[in-house]
Amino acid sequence: MKKDELFQHVEKRAAELTEQHGRKVIPLVFGTEEEPVIGYLKEISRVAKIRILDSALTGGMTACESLVDDCLIQEADYKKILEEDVYYLGVVNEINLMIKTAGNQFKKK
Repeated sequence: MKKDELFQHVEKRAAELTEQHGRKVIPLVFGTEEEPVIGYLKEISRVAKIRILDSALTGGMTACESLVDDCLIQEADYKKILEEDVYYLGVVNEINLMIKTAGNQFKKK
């Protein structure tokens, strides 16, 4: 599958999962064009953001790791992401970015 086709497929599936889960779904693509590893993260719920925002902004990755089970959808390459550190840490980092974005939005208001 070509890069453009892959991204179209992943975006379409993310839109379907958004409707299915009732929360925005963010697609993640790791690996190479020949061997992509695909994952989908549900947007962090308001309750989870409130619960973890303080510790994530000060303690970082440990707090974000605790959200993996809440956010990572058991879809596509879910098991490979959980088994291989390079992908798992990519997911934790993406959650960290989501938390930082939420914190920055809070600061602006």
